[in-house]
Amino acid sequence: TRKHTSLVKSWRDPRAIAGELSGWRNAGAKLRLLVTETPFNHDVFMHTFEHTWSGGHGDMRYSLELVQARDILIHPEGQAKSKAEAKVLSASRSLPASAKTHTVVSGDTLWGIAKKRLYNGARYVEIYNLNKALIGPDPNKIKPDQVLRLPG
Repeated sequence: TRKHTSLVKSWRDPRAIAGELSGWRNAGAKLRLLVTETPFNHDVFMHTFEHTWSGGHGDMRYSLELVQARDILIHPEGQAKSKAEAKVLSASRSLPASAKTHTVVSGDTLWGIAKKRLYNGARYVEIYNLNKALIGPDPNKIKPDQVLRLPG
């Protein structure tokens, strides 16, 4: 019988697991999500990871959101677009040099930019403080085509 049988072969400290998950998310690491006994086997990126400590024994509650990684097909200009001739580049979450800026488009708000780019709308204050000279005294007065610096 399976009564009192542990499904875990070895115990790991929840702080170490939280650190590892945060590290993968912050690094934009491509992960493999495999659900056993199903056909689900995909490359994914961790979009969000949030955790809180609960209970008196170091228990951790967590929530994470994954997005499917997709390969990008690049077809050189003037060449046939067959799969055999296409160069497949792996999609990457590593940030290009320009990723530390955001060009404002109509309808943008600092809160929305912080939510989309920094995964936390409350960080709009950091964006405002970095760009106060450009934006002016009112953080609600951003204009299309302004290039805002984003915190690291």
